Amino acid sequence: MADEQELITQLRARRAAGIPDLGAEIRRRVSEFGAVKIDSDLRREAFSELTAPFEVAPYRLVVSGDSYINPDDQVVVLEMGLVEETGQGGFNFVGTIERTYVLDEGRVLHQRMEINDKFRGRAIAPRIMLASFERYDRLGIKTVIVHAGLDTGRYYWSGKVGFDFLREADQRHVERWATFVLGALNLPIDLDGISQPQQWALLGTTVDPPPTARLSDLAGKASKVSTSLLDPGGGGIVGSAESAEVESEEGMVEVAKHLHKVAEANHIGWDDRIPLGKLIMLSGPDWWGRFDLTDPVSREAYQANAERAIAKAQTISSS
Repeated sequence: MADEQELITQLRARRAAGIPDLGAEIRRRVSEFGAVKIDSDLRREAFSELTAPFEVAPYRLVVSGDSYINPDDQVVVLEMGLVEETGQGGFNFVGTIERTYVLDEGRVLHQRMEINDKFRGRAIAPRIMLASFERYDRLGIKTVIVHAGLDTGRYYWSGKVGFDFLREADQRHVERWATFVLGALNLPIDLDGISQPQQWALLGTTVDPPPTARLSDLAGKASKVSTSLLDPGGGGIVGSAESAEVESEEGMVEVAKHLHKVAEANHIGWDDRIPLGKLIMLSGPDWWGRFDLTDPVSREAYQANAERAIAKAQTISSS
């Protein structure tokens, strides 16, 4: 077993001298520390360059002891939480973040980023994303993979970040749901050339005025749909609920029950008018996406979007 104190002493010296290739350095540490959990102060220090992008002031980042290293595949799995410390020595839960670095393949998997309702609107997610992308560049990461499956994720990763579909199947599944929604609402939207998540999320925004719809409208037009339309992978999850919670019978989802859960999770009024693309993505199936970090157009677009969100949050907090 490696002498971890000695490894830390050596890497501190390398840090002090300056690390020219952070990706190669982290891969070296993965090999040196071996198959271990990141469950001690020494190990957290050793891999602090991987956790640093997720530190968002004024909150405290907690790296779970369930985080671990798989040296055979050059993989580092991080399970982290953000907390707000209170004056009484307690804390408030802010959010959960899970990331898997696959270093040899130059990619990182974004499994989860969930911000507590109380802390939304503070631009925590875009701050994390901007810091992450900058760190990924230094690590030699070229691709980000995301599973857009949580409450807001289906829309956030498409409309706000601009991920592309990872697989043709993901595109087909979203397209099937979008076609169903448009047919149910009797909206003759031209779908020619619509193929990527952001195009679906922004559907109709080139029209003046852009089309909107209410969740109650969709529920009123369709009482039931096949579960396979919303859970095409058969994972037993519709939206963020187990299929059984929203099914009226096996294999059939009760649309109103499903949409009420969507409304509650995203703080949308049942009769609120929302952009059509947002309704489609929030209520539709989960999907896997890919972001090419070497694409300057995508990077610049997200950078601008994130900076607007951060500036908006700062304006609100100072007013």
